[in-house]
Amino acid sequence: MRTHGLVLILAAAGCNNVTSQEPASPPTEGGAPSTKKDGGAPDVRAPSNEPPSTITGAQVAHYINEQGEQEVIPNLTALKVAAWSITPEGEYKFFPGSGTADGHISVPDVPGGPFVLRVGSTYLADSKGREFDLDTFGNGRPGRLRATRPMTLSLDLTGLDPWQIGDRLVFYAPSVLANEVNVQNRLVPTLAAGAVAATGVVDYSTFGDPYLIDGPGRGEEAWLTHQSNQTSPQGTRYLVTRKVASSKALKLVDGQPASLTAAMTDVPQTQTFSVDWPIPEFRALASAVHPSAGKMTGSLFLWAAPGHDRLGDASWGAHTLDVGVGVDTPALKFTAQYGDPFPPAWGRVAGAYVFYAVPIVIPGASTPGELTARIFFNDTIETFNAGPLRPTLTPPRDLKINGRSGYTEALGATATPTLSWSAPEVGTPEVYKIFLYRARISEGRVLWDYVAVVYTHETSFRVPPDVLQFGESYALVLEALIEGGVGTHRPYVRARHRNFAQTISGRISP
Repeated sequence: MRTHGLVLILAAAGCNNVTSQEPASPPTEGGAPSTKKDGGAPDVRAPSNEPPSTITGAQVAHYINEQGEQEVIPNLTALKVAAWSITPEGEYKFFPGSGTADGHISVPDVPGGPFVLRVGSTYLADSKGREFDLDTFGNGRPGRLRATRPMTLSLDLTGLDPWQIGDRLVFYAPSVLANEVNVQNRLVPTLAAGAVAATGVVDYSTFGDPYLIDGPGRGEEAWLTHQSNQTSPQGTRYLVTRKVASSKALKLVDGQPASLTAAMTDVPQTQTFSVDWPIPEFRALASAVHPSAGKMTGSLFLWAAPGHDRLGDASWGAHTLDVGVGVDTPALKFTAQYGDPFPPAWGRVAGAYVFYAVPIVIPGASTPGELTARIFFNDTIETFNAGPLRPTLTPPRDLKINGRSGYTEALGATATPTLSWSAPEVGTPEVYKIFLYRARISEGRVLWDYVAVVYTHETSFRVPPDVLQFGESYALVLEALIEGGVGTHRPYVRARHRNFAQTISGRISP
């Protein structure tokens, strides 16, 4: 048995446009495959000869940054831990559990057979495996803090390329995952066309991720890059990093002014990337996402960051190349020159993703709310160079709620609806994830609050009684995921090779 390994995943809530944030694994881990019925659902009536036993888990949180890897064992005493055992009659029975100060959890006396382990807002559906390896892996460092008050950051950057419309000034500090991709939009005074210096002030607290930095005390490095559009010999425009500066002298204290002076230097454009991306093949998958899906957009990128060679895009990375995809972008086939000024010890990852916006009508809202589904894959730059970048995993199919189409309104679904689906047409997922969101109306607009995420190897799942509430409106994002052996017993593993595809339900009302 492992000694540590558990964490709770929380998605960002309160955003109008929500995206969810993965050879096949066996149907269940830690035991024999379950008996099947009704198109792949586990037969909960199958008897179990095993006596009650304890479900256990533990946590080590791994942080990867410029200084290496740090491990933290958290205090889990305040975490909600429980199990829902499925009786031979198909009913849920509740078993309370607990967490400890040294990173362990346990749920005692759970009957043999199928169960759902609850860890915070994460639900892990399994049959017999009782020991969970739930280590987490991410970039940055523990204990990072966000700016909570306005902070004037004075910038004096020289050596820019002559500024053009469409250029970006990007801030990135990998040790704390601080970033802002459009510093120029926050700079006062604004950059004029042709400018070769950026002199002015920004409010650091308005950055996309304004985490506090301690360069002098911790050796944390802040990077600034000037990115501009280039045109390939085939006529395709793409964004590359042309200038770079970095500093370990920047210290940002919440609410206090700071300054950064740097001379930006050239980034030689000596590397080559070949793009062969038949984008219309992805656009054709919109109907698999949802019958009303549309407005497909996306991006292809090359990122550099500590740990990206192990973790893939576990965090924001430093762009070395970016190609945007609009609603009418045709198939792309071109060769790009780019530069990479970042430390060789950092990892590199290539990624491509497309977004599909799905409108969902919620009573009381003046306009439909939108959820966003993604089809995403990342891997080595060499793999992308080999192309073409065709879909290798498509969305789960035939989503149903209580046996009826899951793409229309499911009224009176009950608080414990049965969700079912068919495997993707292309690819074999290692696990399925179900992201549940609750709709909230604010000034006539729909906001989506994250409720829970479910992991299962099956193609059916009955929602436990402690997730949905009567009188509320919900929607779900169902994801097929491949990622480094991910599964219900290793749900939080990260890998450079990652592929997922999502489908979205209609409104669900218990």
